[in-house]
Amino acid sequence: LKPYPASQAISGIFQPAFAAPQDLQAVLGSAAMPIYEEKLICPLAVRFTQEHIRPVFQDGHEIEAAIEAIRPRPGTEDYDIVLEAPFPNIEILRWHQKGPGSADPDVKHWFTLDNRRLYCLQRVAVAYWPRRVAATVEVLYNATDGIWRKDDSSTAGCSVSIGHSLKAIVGRWSWREAILAGTPSTAATTAVVGPLPQSQQQQQQ
Repeated sequence: LKPYPASQAISGIFQPAFAAPQDLQAVLGSAAMPIYEEKLICPLAVRFTQEHIRPVFQDGHEIEAAIEAIRPRPGTEDYDIVLEAPFPNIEILRWHQKGPGSADPDVKHWFTLDNRRLYCLQRVAVAYWPRRVAATVEVLYNATDGIWRKDDSSTAGCSVSIGHSLKAIVGRWSWREAILAGTPSTAATTAVVGPLPQSQQQQQQ
């Protein structure tokens, strides 16, 4: 399974409701603002950099609550739906994973350090499969090698485990496995991580 391609640049930014988790700017440093471009991209085209995420954000908000709060709006250009999230846009960059978990170390992909926010966006994107879903992202162009130190994914960013600690994992998320597990929407997300948010269940009835 392959996600639909990334595409168009747009203007505007969603007002964050949560305090932003650790992001790429912490890696890049504060000496200079990173150069970035705001685009629409399918969340399924972006990979994780962490092996494990906690089910809460750093400010205490639960991930499931964030998923419930994501709202669809009419799509534009190549997309049927654009997701409006209650948290800041994820920051992404194009690079190739060099670690032992990489099956294609010479091929570049989109990656983010905003792993929990990406997980939320992928959960909702899978719920609308096979419709083409996008989210607003910030594409960074001058990231340094510091990002390598933050990457510990054993699956080249294709999946991520969820739990309060590595000893308390409650599930593992892969959008490809979610889609293959059953018909897209309720069955797909239930098979891997739990029930579809009530707001999305109502929209599909």
